[in-house]
Amino acid sequence: MTYLLLALLTLPFSVPKSDSLPPPAREQLVGTWEEMPAFPGCEILPAAQWSKCSGDNLKSFLESNLRWPAPDWCGQGIAVVQITVDKTGSLVDPKIVRDLGGPSTEEVWRVTNLLFERYPVWSPGGIHRGRRAAVTFNWPIKFVLH
Repeated sequence: MTYLLLALLTLPFSVPKSDSLPPPAREQLVGTWEEMPAFPGCEILPAAQWSKCSGDNLKSFLESNLRWPAPDWCGQGIAVVQITVDKTGSLVDPKIVRDLGGPSTEEVWRVTNLLFERYPVWSPGGIHRGRRAAVTFNWPIKFVLH
């Protein structure tokens, strides 16, 4: 039996509905952004292309760095990490919002920490009605056993 690990980014910058979010601990806006944050290197493109470029780079990062959690682990599914890019562009507040459990949890944290180490600062986006604000997005990570 061969193991195949896939990383899938479906909507890299989806903002959860406001009724599904806990009350904000700090100023946080939920809605449509005029400009999304950009993965390092994507800021040289027009702002309208930042989302696609950032999604492509996150997918490439996962494909290069995500490992199968354990040789005997037979779980599969999609784990989701919620990440915030604050108004200065710093990555903050990673949370696993969908956990597959078992050894996949450690692998999701490992690859998330690696992302934060290698790319701690993005070009900030979050322009909403002329103001900079933090942008929270969901990062789906798919584990498939073949």
